[in-house]
Amino acid sequence: MKQKKGQKKKKRKKQTIKDDLKILYGCRDMLTGLKSKALNFHHIVKRLDDGKRTIENGALLEQDCHDWLHYFEIIDPDIYKLVNECLVFYKNCLDLGYLELVEQYETDIFPVAQNSVNEYISRRKK
Repeated sequence: MKQKKGQKKKKRKKQTIKDDLKILYGCRDMLTGLKSKALNFHHIVKRLDDGKRTIENGALLEQDCHDWLHYFEIIDPDIYKLVNECLVFYKNCLDLGYLELVEQYETDIFPVAQNSVNEYISRRKK
């Protein structure tokens, strides 16, 4: 279709990896389960360690949750590593359709993570 004189050409929004993750896993934090449109891309394997911005290496986290996770990267790297392993496990269960494991993760992990993030936010505000 030819563009008429004086008409602006519409730019097609470039789909990002973050958009792909939202399509695959929904618009919610992958640690707390909270629904949000404002999600950050978290590199499971850090960029410093050559982690790529890919679907396989990404997780969607709200800003507070993302900050909380990187706080543990500094104060307790073992917990940081364990949480990243949980994210990989959760994504794999979703991808493979292991609904019982997905339900168990969401029942066991989401509330604990949400409480821990809320405690982190409360301490940070003081």
